[in-house]
Amino acid sequence: MLEARSVAVVGASARPGSFGQQLLSQLLRGGYQGTVHPVNPRHPEVLGLPCRPSLAELPGPVDLAVLAVPNHALEAELQAAADAAIPAAVIFASCAPNELAERLRAIAKAAGMAVCGGNGMGFFNLEQRLRVCGYPEPEDLPCGPVAVVSHSGSVFSALLHNQRGLRFNLVVSCGMELVTSAAAYLDHALELESTRVVALFLETVREPAAFRAALAKAADRGVQVVALKVGRSRAGGAMVAAHSGALAGEDGAYQALFDAYGVARVDTLDELADTCELFAAGRPAFPGGLAAIHDSGGERAHLIDLAEEREVRLAGISEATRRRLAAVLEPGLPATNPLDAWGTGNDADAIFAACIRALLEDPDTAALAINLDLTTEPTPETSYTGLAVEALRGTRKPVAVIGSLAAAIDPADAALLRAAGVPVLEGAATGLAAMGHLLAARDFYAHRPPASARPPPTPTGGRRTARWPPPRRSTAWTPAWPPRSGSAGRWRSRRRRPACGTSPRWTGCGSGSTTRSGSPPPTPTWPAGSARRRWWRRWRRPASSWPSGWSTTGSSGRW
Repeated sequence: MLEARSVAVVGASARPGSFGQQLLSQLLRGGYQGTVHPVNPRHPEVLGLPCRPSLAELPGPVDLAVLAVPNHALEAELQAAADAAIPAAVIFASCAPNELAERLRAIAKAAGMAVCGGNGMGFFNLEQRLRVCGYPEPEDLPCGPVAVVSHSGSVFSALLHNQRGLRFNLVVSCGMELVTSAAAYLDHALELESTRVVALFLETVREPAAFRAALAKAADRGVQVVALKVGRSRAGGAMVAAHSGALAGEDGAYQALFDAYGVARVDTLDELADTCELFAAGRPAFPGGLAAIHDSGGERAHLIDLAEEREVRLAGISEATRRRLAAVLEPGLPATNPLDAWGTGNDADAIFAACIRALLEDPDTAALAINLDLTTEPTPETSYTGLAVEALRGTRKPVAVIGSLAAAIDPADAALLRAAGVPVLEGAATGLAAMGHLLAARDFYAHRPPASARPPPTPTGGRRTARWPPPRRSTAWTPAWPPRSGSAGRWRSRRRRPACGTSPRWTGCGSGSTTRSGSPPPTPTWPAGSARRRWWRRWRRPASSWPSGWSTTGSSGRW
């Protein structure tokens, strides 16, 4: 399906603005090198290509049938594709009512067909220049290292329209997953050599064992998965059921699965975009915490607040680094991390350059965030933009610019940074969250046992008997539950951290730096007190609240 060498477009049309015309036009304009067959009994020719009256009259074998037809014609056309031995199809229509969807599913499964949709927007394989979508999308879409699998067609389209330089190799709108599930698309994306990051927008998981196996593959290959799971609230779950007929599932089960395989779970689309951009840059975090430099004391305090809320560890810089900073800072500016390096503005570029070098060379700096408003600069090459580029070139540590207010970021300056390989994270909260996910990914791989100590992967075909999530107690390795709190708060009980001096686990808060004593911190085995009771109540839910194929038995879910 996703790498079809020949495509038949059923419902191709010569009428300007029609769905069939836009679909065929986009396929041709995208530069697809395979064979394209328009199919429509009403037209002898469409966009310069001979048009066949039916799938049965195609001149040769076809890999993919794109069904740009309404619901009432779907069953006959999908059956015609099955009769013509076409192995895959794309369906855009809603497939309503449910009885029609079940008949379509039966036809496809009997023929062994893969089906994208229905009720989706198709897919883009940008490496193959294969654009299967009847809606207007940008024409100039260069390839990149990010793959996207989305249950939402609007999210599919929004990401394709992003103006921040996110580049994709594969983008799939999987719709209601009549046959082919998000797990299969994820698995395929992991087989692409160019994939560094996979972004998931999920309403549900219809094949739990296959999805778990794909996440395990991603972890084994070092490909970061970033997931936005919707339907967490009761009202949101009801909307998921209304939209796609799926059960949203118990949120605690998803959190356990994501934590077990190092998935970066995000709360918003902006956080998803920031996190994907940061991981796509390809630089893993070093040991330690986050260092940050600002030109504003107020925005520095804002970042410290966000770091505490998100449990993002800040680097505890050494006395030697503090002395280096104090030697160049103007009077009255404390040598701390996060650092406000702006005084009177005199020699600001030289002061910032020296401070950036000092922070990056500190042994406890895992990554550097240059926090700015990134408004229009008269000479970007020699101001903050140039400093960020030079900082990236002078280190192997991750360096990113965080624009405190997304609406104030100058597009030209952001483009210069991105062209030089510096990620530009659009918003203080989402940018800091992305940095937290980068630190969490480091911690996940640091604590992950070797392959020989892990259980074999769950097969993706046939009947599954593997337990999901993994049981808490096993002779083989299982991820700690609850997940280790780590530097980015993988156990997100949302309880506020104690003030400095009230907890033996936390030090350094008074200076604006947040560090854990010891490296690494001890991993808790259970949440304490009331948090434990809340977790247990959420975990033990009736099987009816779980996605299809899951049930609860004690502390683990079983297939």
